[in-house]
Amino acid sequence: MDSTNESFTISSQETFLANNQNSRSNNNLKTILLASLILFILIASSILILSSISKNKQSKKPDPYESGSSHYYCHLTKYHKLCYDSMSSIINTTVLKLGPGPIFSTSLQVAINQLHNVSISITKSTSSSSSFNNSLVGLRIFDCRAWVNDSLRRLNQSLSIFGVDSNIDAWTYEEMDNTRAWSLIAKDNAYKCYLALEDVMVDGEEEGVEEVKLGVEKARKCIYG
Repeated sequence: MDSTNESFTISSQETFLANNQNSRSNNNLKTILLASLILFILIASSILILSSISKNKQSKKPDPYESGSSHYYCHLTKYHKLCYDSMSSIINTTVLKLGPGPIFSTSLQVAINQLHNVSISITKSTSSSSSFNNSLVGLRIFDCRAWVNDSLRRLNQSLSIFGVDSNIDAWTYEEMDNTRAWSLIAKDNAYKCYLALEDVMVDGEEEGVEEVKLGVEKARKCIYG
């Protein structure tokens, strides 16, 4: 009887130990699985975060104003491409942050430069031949010269006012009205020149007439844009 009890006790202990070991193994396995799952989640989250940051850096476009891009102000004009092509080679884009003053003075200078080019083209046209000067186109070219010179004078007046005080906010109402009026007259003069040459026939001997037409139209757009 004692022998039987002893065997039962030993068997029970062995069963308990075996169950205990199995329980520990299961707990260890669960711990490993849980730790692995947490590690996987952390790694996956890190990859997603890094990917998101990388995409944001690649897709984020610089603010056109902060970067001083000429696209910032040219897209506000009527003739976007002409504005960009004309001003991008002249303007120091970093001055955009200083306010509208530098942009305004540069746009005036671009228009003045364009009208100077027209004036040169007119001089070439009038010196081509004596018969040209007595023709209908020649007479209208002379009219254009007067209009272009008047436009140059008025735009230079506007630029001189700007040179006195580069802070547009400090301008008087009279200065602002004068500048606006001079710019409108300069634009109208350029357009009158274009229309005067638009309805006349131009033959091969009248060199530079088309150049004048294109020049005054471009100048008008520079002023108007």
